[in-house]
Amino acid sequence: MISGWEDSPFDLRSSAAGASDAEPTESLVVGDDVAAALRDLQLLDRECERLVYRMVGSADGAVLTINAEDLDELLGFVAAEANHEEDRRRRRRLDGAFLMLRGALDSFPDDRPVLATGSAGAPGGQWRRIVEMELWDRAALDLVEPAFIDFAADGTGELRFIAVRGWIDWRVDEGGRVDFTWDGVDEGDQVHGRGWAVADGNGSLTGRIYFHRGDDSSFRAIRRLEVLQN
Repeated sequence: MISGWEDSPFDLRSSAAGASDAEPTESLVVGDDVAAALRDLQLLDRECERLVYRMVGSADGAVLTINAEDLDELLGFVAAEANHEEDRRRRRRLDGAFLMLRGALDSFPDDRPVLATGSAGAPGGQWRRIVEMELWDRAALDLVEPAFIDFAADGTGELRFIAVRGWIDWRVDEGGRVDFTWDGVDEGDQVHGRGWAVADGNGSLTGRIYFHRGDDSSFRAIRRLEVLQN
């Protein structure tokens, strides 16, 4: 009997953490080209890797069982790899996979919480992909994993870009602007700072992130991922 595979990269079972309150899943049928592109991804985290390698065959194509949040995360990895890919043929395959999966995501029922908005438009309770920062280019933003900023409905959140990972505490002011503080790590060093953000009503989020006694940079983030071009 083979043993020792539990919790290894070969363990394709769903993560037990949060299984009881997980979002409902959908079964997506993807073509052979999309399935091959997903299996060829190099930047997947453990949970997305499980999702990809649990795909099963059917008469119409491979079946991907996934919820909206995990599909959003998988799209981030596809976009990040496409953005770094120099081989045009492989990049076209990744872009094709992205467009198919993005269309599927747009059809998912979206019942995640959205916050009340002020006149300037506070962000909803969904994570957004950071696509621009004035101090770093696209390749740097996605150095470790796809860059994002998240404002959860309970007043907490998270941000990740380059090698920075931070946890957010936010409030909405009377004009609808979100002001937040954050604390986290940058290449193992403790860092913290503050920032602000406003939504434009069309899914885009703009603002500025400050490092305590360090750099600050504007950013733009989007609710739904776009095909990223160099």
